[in-house]
Amino acid sequence: MKRIISLIIASALLILSIPAYAIENTYSETVNNTVSGYVSNISGDIEIVSQSKTPSIYVDENDYAGVLHAVENLKDDIKTVTNVDVNGASDFQSADIIVGTIGKSAVIDELIANNEINVSKIENQWEAFTVQNVNGKLVIVGADKRGTIYGIYDFSEKMGVSPWNWWADVKPTHSDSIYVTLPNGGYTEGASSVKYRGIFINQEWNLYNWSKSLDKNGETGMNTATYEKIFDLLLRLKANYMWPAMHEYSPAFNSNPENAKKADEYGIVMGSSHCEMLLRNNMGELLDFQKKWIEENPDKNLYMFKDGSLNANVAYDYTDTDADGNHVYNKEFIEDYWRERVRANKDYESNFTIGMRGVHDGAWNPVNAKTDTEKVALLEEIIQKQREILSEEIGKPANEIPQTFIPYKEILPLYNAGLNVPDDVTIMWTNDNYGHIRQTANDAERERSGGGGIYYHVSYFGRPSSVIWNGGSQLGLIKEEMTKAYDSGANTVWMLNVGPLKPFENQTEYFLDLGRNIDSMRETSVKDYVKDNAQRYFDLDDETSEEYADIQCKFLETVNARRPEFYQQGIFSLTSYGDEGQKTVDTYADLLSRSEKIYNGLSDDKKAGFFELQLYAIKSANDVVNNYVGADKAVLYKKQGRGASVNKYAKQSVDGRNAIDTHTNEYNTLLDGKWNNIVNPFQKIEHGSWDIKIGGAVADTVSELGYTSLGVAAENQDDINTQPVLEFSGYTKDVCFIDIFNKGTGSINWKAESDKDFIVFNKSNGTVVDDDRIYVGIDWDKVENKKENAMITISEHIGDTQITSKEIEVNINNDIKELPEKTYAEANGYVSIEAEHYTNSVAKNDYKWEEQDDFGRSGTSMKLMPNISSTLNDNSVYLEYDVNFESTGKFDVDVYRMPTLNERGGVNCAIGIDDSTPTVLKGQNAYYNNSTGSDKWGKGILNNVEVLTATVEVAEKGIHKIRLYGVDTGTVIDKMVITTGTKYDSYYGAPESYNTTYNNTPQSMPSATTAATEITGEITELFSPKFYTVGLNYSQSGNGVSFDNGTKLTTEENDGIGIIAVYNSNGILKSMHTSDNYSNGAYVFDENILVLQTDNVKGMVWSSLTEMQPISQTYGTSEESGDIDGINIIKLADTNSAKITLAAYDKDGVMLASKTVIADFSTAKTNEKVTIPCEFNAPDKTSQIQVVVYDDENTLNALSPAYTVNVNSVSETASYENGVINVKSSLDKYTGREAICRISDNKTGETVYIRQETVADDTFKNINVGELNGTYDVNIGVSGNGIVANEIAYTAKNIETDNPETSTTLYDWDMSSDVTDSNGFSLSGNAAYDSENKAIKMTSTASAGGKISIDLSNAVKATQGKKTIITTNIAYGKLDKKYMNFGIIDSNGNELVYTHINVYSASATQNLKIGGVEQLNGGLQSGDGIKLSKTSNSGIDNGYSTFTVTLDADTNTITVNVKNKEGEATYTGKFPEGTSYDVAKLNYSTDYNLVGRSCYVGNTSIIQTSEPSYTIQFNAVDNSNNVLTNATVSVKDVKYNTVINPESDGTYHLCGGVYEYTVSADGYKTVTESLELTPATVSKIINVTLEKE
Repeated sequence: MKRIISLIIASALLILSIPAYAIENTYSETVNNTVSGYVSNISGDIEIVSQSKTPSIYVDENDYAGVLHAVENLKDDIKTVTNVDVNGASDFQSADIIVGTIGKSAVIDELIANNEINVSKIENQWEAFTVQNVNGKLVIVGADKRGTIYGIYDFSEKMGVSPWNWWADVKPTHSDSIYVTLPNGGYTEGASSVKYRGIFINQEWNLYNWSKSLDKNGETGMNTATYEKIFDLLLRLKANYMWPAMHEYSPAFNSNPENAKKADEYGIVMGSSHCEMLLRNNMGELLDFQKKWIEENPDKNLYMFKDGSLNANVAYDYTDTDADGNHVYNKEFIEDYWRERVRANKDYESNFTIGMRGVHDGAWNPVNAKTDTEKVALLEEIIQKQREILSEEIGKPANEIPQTFIPYKEILPLYNAGLNVPDDVTIMWTNDNYGHIRQTANDAERERSGGGGIYYHVSYFGRPSSVIWNGGSQLGLIKEEMTKAYDSGANTVWMLNVGPLKPFENQTEYFLDLGRNIDSMRETSVKDYVKDNAQRYFDLDDETSEEYADIQCKFLETVNARRPEFYQQGIFSLTSYGDEGQKTVDTYADLLSRSEKIYNGLSDDKKAGFFELQLYAIKSANDVVNNYVGADKAVLYKKQGRGASVNKYAKQSVDGRNAIDTHTNEYNTLLDGKWNNIVNPFQKIEHGSWDIKIGGAVADTVSELGYTSLGVAAENQDDINTQPVLEFSGYTKDVCFIDIFNKGTGSINWKAESDKDFIVFNKSNGTVVDDDRIYVGIDWDKVENKKENAMITISEHIGDTQITSKEIEVNINNDIKELPEKTYAEANGYVSIEAEHYTNSVAKNDYKWEEQDDFGRSGTSMKLMPNISSTLNDNSVYLEYDVNFESTGKFDVDVYRMPTLNERGGVNCAIGIDDSTPTVLKGQNAYYNNSTGSDKWGKGILNNVEVLTATVEVAEKGIHKIRLYGVDTGTVIDKMVITTGTKYDSYYGAPESYNTTYNNTPQSMPSATTAATEITGEITELFSPKFYTVGLNYSQSGNGVSFDNGTKLTTEENDGIGIIAVYNSNGILKSMHTSDNYSNGAYVFDENILVLQTDNVKGMVWSSLTEMQPISQTYGTSEESGDIDGINIIKLADTNSAKITLAAYDKDGVMLASKTVIADFSTAKTNEKVTIPCEFNAPDKTSQIQVVVYDDENTLNALSPAYTVNVNSVSETASYENGVINVKSSLDKYTGREAICRISDNKTGETVYIRQETVADDTFKNINVGELNGTYDVNIGVSGNGIVANEIAYTAKNIETDNPETSTTLYDWDMSSDVTDSNGFSLSGNAAYDSENKAIKMTSTASAGGKISIDLSNAVKATQGKKTIITTNIAYGKLDKKYMNFGIIDSNGNELVYTHINVYSASATQNLKIGGVEQLNGGLQSGDGIKLSKTSNSGIDNGYSTFTVTLDADTNTITVNVKNKEGEATYTGKFPEGTSYDVAKLNYSTDYNLVGRSCYVGNTSIIQTSEPSYTIQFNAVDNSNNVLTNATVSVKDVKYNTVINPESDGTYHLCGGVYEYTVSADGYKTVTESLELTPATVSKIINVTLEKE
């Protein structure tokens, strides 16, 4: 036989020795990028197919069935590529391709024996194969069944047939010819890196529904035909292992014997999931077997319990006694259940899962094993019995049968508690269901003969949110985690949970390729891997495949920053750092546009595969982000009053939601419905609150709007009512946005201008009906100074008339330095560092920081190596980042850590500056079961990052070294942000700062966009005015600044220099102008001065420009002292007359005077400005003037928007005592910024004090000015914000306080007796008074829900100089995952303080909110005054925690002090917006449900303290100064609108502050006046003169 074979081959060689070029080539072949490796469509050593060549394949009929099947597929593949039929050779001598397995093919064995093929590299190697050229024949040889199959499919793939040819419709490019050129010795792939590599079909609802189409009757899902398609895919991907579908709607895999038979024939090793022991599918098999067993064993009782997943009573508890100790036969029943399946499948290749969990992925809670020790013992017994069953049924020793133990969820703690697992069993470590491996093998475990494995997820249905739709797992994460696992000994089994498979095809292939050849994959970048696949799958050229890879990697980076399934409203900041929400929308839009461009350039046969593998995922993510960001904008913009733009973004949200349906339908109807039902993001599976909610954003809309009104908002401006400021740095060369919006109906014509020529706009004018975003940048060539300021004015125009304007301050820092390479620069209040952009890296032995490509929210990240878990404690390994600081002080450093885990160790790092001692940052190292997403682990999953915060101190300006120290290996860092200025709300964190090497390209100016011309939706116009009032004219009767007839400063002071200063509405100096030309009682200015309606103009006379000593009072514009003589109005419509009333009001809104005129507009044109004569002299106490335009008194139809001018404003009063001024205004929000305080004489303007400081807690709180006697203006300006505090200090000391500091108890609930029926005290739920412990017991019966509500009969109101102090005592019982809540509510329903605490758990969800702001961002720590160590389960035994809450309305501060036996802590916050500054209610509640572990509420009280006060007496007198004894007096605290009660003698005890008093008497006019009570007040006796009526 050997001789015959040799002769036949020799004869064939003679035939094949004719060179290929001797055959005339009558056609040409183009380059085919789908062909790769040793295959070519141009030329080669072995001709497989050509126009003159039809190939044939020989395979021994005695080879494995799986090999024979693969050969048939190869024939089909060749025909698919070439359209040439392939013959099956009956004998090998006529074959062009010979396929066979060592020991199963006589031909192959003979060739080996004759040394005509060399199999030394594959012999006895698991799944190895070689492809060799044997005398012009292509020979594919496998060391075993799958080795041969892999060799066959390797040839198919290199020929251009993707593994995804059927599953993802990746169609090969046609070739007329196929050639093979092999390297010397052939092409060989050895044993796989990981022995078993497979997938788990799970949460397969969509796959199940689709798979019915493969059933001949169209009824049964997950049928044999479906599994055969999956088997074929796995083998083409060179995988070998599978866990079948397990849910109740899918038939149990082994319920159809054909399934297991087919799997074995194909060559697939079958197993079962972590909760399905010994191949048993409980959901599909348990009840039927249980019914049969009970019928066959009627005398054997079983312990049964209700299982929620099956909704039935089951006996799936391995026990021989029930809960009452009665003998039962559960062990026998379960052993029989397992044994039956092992017996049925014993002849098939299987890997058996052993151990025990609940019926269906539920927790294991055995009836007679409650402690971990008991559970460990029982689990060891179960494993021993399972191994006995395997050995007995299969007929081999247990240690020769593949078995896997999976410590999933609640089983892992049992393993770590000492569970003994036989050495030959593979321990399959688990991840947290989102791709982060919980722990890896230690040194001893790596020596186990059974090796290690990994059960990994790219799909998951559960808490905190599910991922089964948009296949977005980052390949870089898979690479980082699985190489870590492999290096830690997990090289036996890798199992990937792919959910319904289709959405996760890219991740599936990458995972399995890693397991097949991890060394090669480790050295290949993710991007190169994706590029190579794209080139082969879609026949792309090099440039286009590079673009495809760039799109895919950027998409996975973006989608991992926030998975579409994880979206919630309010995630992104819409104002900070360029509008994070919009930037995310823009990123997806760009990716979609680029992907569609490639798609549109493909041939039609390539488009379906491209859609399935890339385009649909991008489209669907784009739809989701538009749904949520659109809704967020609509909600925010409605609050901000942005008019029709609300509907614009609401439509964006709705369109995004509808597009999800459109694109899903596009998928499901692809290829004539081949994939119908395969994609359904809205699938509903009965898992309660875990139902996936995609596209659930809810947007606000508007249906009614008033008249057109200009609105402006700038970047980083959270509150549009504050002065916007834009910051620009010469390093970053920023571009910032400004939103221009219309608050009403109609349209606005706008202009953008600046007082400096270096300000540039991408759009400087336009018309807006809803909103328009423009961008602002700097022409840096025109910036002359290191520091510059500018003002941007956005103005609204009707015709040629500017009717209103908004201003934006611009601060420019061009003080830049020549910095060394790889250096970051602080700018705009932060330094943002990408971890991979380090200046220097210091390693030690194997410890080093290493880049992780395409893993991180912003691309590449840095990981502490090696992969073996260990800890460094010597600060010897670090990354160093050179940073140039322009600020000094203590600054927060936020370190963005990727949420990898290590439950056996830590995921810690440390941060430091220069050679200072670093601060260790402790990362969340453990998975948290049943997460709601608010715990640290859950937040890390949803945000795909954990932000750890430390502080560094920059002592001096200049270059410093920020050091990131390695502590625990496996820790991965994405970025770091050091905040030196304002810390804005942000999801992503500040974008990367300027770096001389890595980030030095200036931001480009975006192109101008075209604004909408029509509003979105139906909006009712609430007001359509006929006129528009734009201003008042004033006569020139008084001193001051005037502009009507040239610019003048009218004043009697003529011996000096005239000064005019123009300030904006926020007090920032815009311009200063001088004149020494005094003529006719005024200084005359030659220049025209630009002054806006909102500006504040001040005139003064200085002795000279050098001395700058004021020699006159400070004047305002002449309108402040002159009379009104005209009203400027624009005619908008064809209405020719109107009545106009001009009214003056005092500070309380009381009208003081009015004047009405009839205006004639008959000669005016539309949009023409008309001045209507109207002489009016406002009274002295005028605080506000308003112009009202209407038709007549009978109908009072408004014809113009109201025009209002504020004349005066009330300032705070700074305190003064013993030469020290104390500023009352809080500067907390400006911490870290530069501030200047100027104190000047109120009359002369002379500066008595000026100082600059960096804002801290005590800035300007105690200013030593020495002895002063008079009234002084105190102004504080903050860099980038202008004047933020404007106070008055009265330094004359005419009166002193009479009454010392007091403390008054207002409410006192002493629990020594039952107080539950007094003072608004009410109990509900299970709360009850406990007379034994003298406290309220929150859980008096065994159910949750105890509540206390204390409604105060009289709300405790704030008054100036007083503080409210609430003290309450709470004793916490020890009960995991239960909470005690305590809240303080004001009269407006605002929560002033809210606590939601379990004092014994640092990792549980905790809240301590002040004014709605969370204070416990770092969780609970020992000794912090809240966390307690367990000494008893009883709350009373553990002792009380005392909460002391101090409400100080004067400083807008709430302080919460918590003290218990182990520590004390104080938290400080602010009152919430909209507060009434009082206390109306106290609330307590709990969900504790165990009586013995109840929480208690003990003694509680409310007191109010008062600063020293003055005794003030109010007397009513007539014109003759006679006291009116029948007068009544009322006094009100102006600041808090609180009525002050008099003392018994009629006097009032008042602290310093502003008060309003009203005095009345019969027959006299009532008088209401204000009292500013300070030491400078002349007298404590206030005589009020009343005029007779």
